Amino acid sequence: MLGSRLFFIFRFVPLWVILFVGVALGGGASGGVSGGVSGGEPGGGFRKNTSDTSGGNHRRLLQVIVVDQAGNPVSGAKVRIKQRRHAFTFGLTLPEGGGAFEFPDNWQTLPLWRCVNSVNLNYLGRWDYIEPFLGNQKFQATDRWLDFAREHGLDVQWGSVFSARTDRQVDWVTSLGRRDLEAALGLHVRSLLNRVGRQVSGFDLYTDVLDGHFIENRLSTVMLRRLFEQAGAIQAAGGAGGTGGFAIGMEDVTAPGRIPKVIQQVAALKQAFVPLDALALGIRLRSPVTRPRLSKALSWLSSLDCPLWIRSLTTDASTPKQVASDMSLAMELLFESSMVQGIWLDFSESGLIDSTGTVTVAGQQIDHLFRKVWWSDFTAQTDERGNVQTRAFTGLYDISAILPDGQIVWTSLYLSADPRRRLVVVGPLAVSLEPLSD
Repeated sequence: MLGSRLFFIFRFVPLWVILFVGVALGGGASGGVSGGVSGGEPGGGFRKNTSDTSGGNHRRLLQVIVVDQAGNPVSGAKVRIKQRRHAFTFGLTLPEGGGAFEFPDNWQTLPLWRCVNSVNLNYLGRWDYIEPFLGNQKFQATDRWLDFAREHGLDVQWGSVFSARTDRQVDWVTSLGRRDLEAALGLHVRSLLNRVGRQVSGFDLYTDVLDGHFIENRLSTVMLRRLFEQAGAIQAAGGAGGTGGFAIGMEDVTAPGRIPKVIQQVAALKQAFVPLDALALGIRLRSPVTRPRLSKALSWLSSLDCPLWIRSLTTDASTPKQVASDMSLAMELLFESSMVQGIWLDFSESGLIDSTGTVTVAGQQIDHLFRKVWWSDFTAQTDERGNVQTRAFTGLYDISAILPDGQIVWTSLYLSADPRRRLVVVGPLAVSLEPLSD
């Protein structure tokens, strides 16, 4: 019986992943992701990886053609392609008690903070926070953040909806009978999505699944499947407008002994036909980090054939220099992975800001990656066909051109992940404008 169950679990996973798990389990007492830093710059300096292969999964071919008022190509025009926002999601995970948390003043111009294009409400959206007493729902904290995100054009991730841990259930929930619990779970999903779904891109519908099985133990995995099906149905029918979907959440997935639990859990969910859209993962780095070992860990995560949302990334490094080295290397590898759809960090917990809110060396390195290494700001002159083309990171752009007569023309575009070449034509209006008045 055990042999058949193990066969079922591992038939979902490539053989090389199983071999890696065996090495990880038998590779010493420390386990996890560890080892000395290889290939880093002395002093934990910025990695100057600015080659065209950097972030290849996030680059697309962009072609700009400049024309005159008659629609003819203009040669010798000076074209500026300036990125305004990255398409890759880099967000702030609100800390515990995040209802009182505040972004700093002028955050859109500050290093590290200016890279943020999403906010993860984290625990603020969990059932026990929203409804500590039956029928007494409290959305004040989440509503404040939804308003903030709407004002500043930020993507919103709801974070945890239900926890699998029994110790994270309030008394009135644990005291419910099976029939009442079934009804309460379904009602909460429906009311939540109808209330906030149009503004929220992703929900960690069931979290802490490596550390508990509250719904499965009380109502079986069938109920878990039903919750995901119900959430997806409400979204598809228009009750929720987000496109990110619904995830299963797992914490500290790279800790010793957790690798096989992750594989087993994902296999069990597939066996039960739970229609999850992503895995929401927390990663705790064992310092010092090396590229080969961390690459292996991320490879088996990607091999689970499910999009990955990185909800937390921390290191147990004891010095600011080592924190910076560990975090920047991990961010590079996560950004390179085609399965990682976004990264959300608690800046304080991840060592990116200190207790006063000042951006640390690690935070400066992350800012450097997003605004220098993974950022497109390009100037060139058009050829005889009025053409300029380059490989640019996906995101929002302003494109301007100075014509030979000094006239400035411009447009904006969003360069998506569509692999086809994006063509944009820039030129003056086909009509003359009145002169500016004094």
